[in-house]
Amino acid sequence: MITPVSPIGLRDREAGTVGFTTSVAFGRKLERIRRDPRVALTYHAREHGFSRSGMFVHVQGTATPRRLDLEALQREVGSRSERFMGPPRTGRFWDRWLREYYQDRLVVDVAVTRIITWPDLGCGGEPEVTGEPLPVAPPAPQTPPAKGTEPR
Repeated sequence: MITPVSPIGLRDREAGTVGFTTSVAFGRKLERIRRDPRVALTYHAREHGFSRSGMFVHVQGTATPRRLDLEALQREVGSRSERFMGPPRTGRFWDRWLREYYQDRLVVDVAVTRIITWPDLGCGGEPEVTGEPLPVAPPAPQTPPAKGTEPR
């Protein structure tokens, strides 16, 4: 399952984690994480961030959602998100309109087990692997999606 997230620079090199925020309204995403916490994050788009690197970075690990009170969320996420999205919109209209966006969020920490990088976004050549080595054998085939693979 592929779903977009906004990592906004959540990382702790010493702890070996990266992270992202998500709304509690995205129940399916959270249920999938609870059912199987193994996730992969791919850092490939540069138009929304500040990296000048041309590398394609694929991070694999185990996800743990955690709820923070509003003050802790603003402290941990606020300054980082402001860099990417600008200052939070406030005022009578915005406070009401964006209440759930700002208040009903979880932080999802990913304990990194493997990082796979390619020198360019085309992923040409052999990747560099840090952490757990890549499996020698290919994975077993997956069962086809219940609703097929056609566009919906």
